[in-house]
Formats: sequence, structure tokens, C-alpha cells
Amino acid sequence: MAGATQSMPYVTQGQMRGIAVSGAHRLASLPALPTFAELGWPHPNAGTWQGVLVQGGTPPAVVAKLEDALRQVMQDSAVRDRVAQLGGEPRTEGAQAFRDQLRADTASLGQVIREHRITLDQ
Repeated sequence: MAGATQSMPYVTQGQMRGIAVSGAHRLASLPALPTFAELGWPHPNAGTWQGVLVQGGTPPAVVAKLEDALRQVMQDSAVRDRVAQLGGEPRTEGAQAFRDQLRADTASLGQVIREHRITLDQ
């Protein structure tokens, strides 16, 4: 279900019917909704994510302090509940995991762009 954060309320209220989720696994808030892969579609893991970026060269101590603060916020039950209502899953793996995710997505989506010769219209 691409754009889950925008459409989730409509699906949970029965105003829209979800077909599938575009991420690697089902959403905890809609466990009956399969992934595209479960339906047999050759669909890349195209789930959405949000993250916090800092300028390159930011001192590791500052990054660690921000990570700790964000982890505390994401442990708050009201924040976790709201994120789930919007179709998200609170994750706080830290800077290295986020960096790895950005690299993997860049490689995967770059391959799709090259294979299909996708260009920007100017």
C-alpha cells in the first residue's frame, strides 16, 4: 500500500480497500493485508521511511546524543501509537543502520532507473 501514511485512515475506516503493502513485510496495524511479494508480484521492497539526517562530518558524540534523544521519543507510547495509526512502524536502529538502508535503496532504485531508462522531464 504505497503512501500508507496518507491512505491508512481510509483503509482502517473502510473507505478504501487495501490491495497490498509495498514493504518487505506486513504492517502490524493491518496484519491481513499481504505484501506484493506474497501475492507473487515481482515488486521491489519499496516501503517508505522517514529519518533524520545531519550534515556530513557531524561529530560522533553529537550523532550519538541525537540518536539517544530520538530513541526516547520513539519509545513514548503516544508517539508509537500515532505512527502505527498512520501505517508506520517505529524503528530506531541508529545511524549506521540508516546509512546502510540509504545505500541499499540507492543501489536498488538506481538499478531500476538504469534498466528502464527513466529520466526526468525538464
